[in-house]
Amino acid sequence: MWRSHIVRVTNKAKKSLYLIQKCFNRCHFQTLTSLYKTYIRPILEFAGPVWHPIFVQDADLLEQVQRRATRIPFGIIRPDYQTRLAMMGLETFSSRRMRGDMLTTFRALKGFFGVDMSGLFSLNRGNLRGHGYKLSRERFFTRSRENFLSNRVFRVWNMLPHSVVNAPSVNSFKNRWDAWSSGRYL
Repeated sequence: MWRSHIVRVTNKAKKSLYLIQKCFNRCHFQTLTSLYKTYIRPILEFAGPVWHPIFVQDADLLEQVQRRATRIPFGIIRPDYQTRLAMMGLETFSSRRMRGDMLTTFRALKGFFGVDMSGLFSLNRGNLRGHGYKLSRERFFTRSRENFLSNRVFRVWNMLPHSVVNAPSVNSFKNRWDAWSSGRYL
């Protein structure tokens, strides 16, 4: 469904990454991290909550760009992908997509978009153990609706603790989400 869009986005990101590689070959990994976050990642993440890779091969195309970017400062002899991510202070692209989905859900439920998005999510008014913004899963009959934002975030959003969901601002939600997802949250 989103195959052509994902191919187009990854090709655009690869072209930009190629230019960065030509200009900054064998640069320090902190420099490349800044370049990647500034020029490549926005191309890959633009409107990410709207489109979502359904198939594993589509998700691998997106992750492949980040794998290639983390190879540049190390050359031929390099550590494995997880070690490179840790050294550069990055996370996998799938976890970045989940973070974006959670941020969009938070902004929609709290009214931080500036437009009424109350119809996007249906709240569970029954069993509310935990926080007061539990989502109810909607019924779906198609694969595309199954991967719609409200069905995609259902399980993870309902697992969040009360203090993360009830953050007073978007930035505090980001900080609390990062701490919770990395296991540092109490």
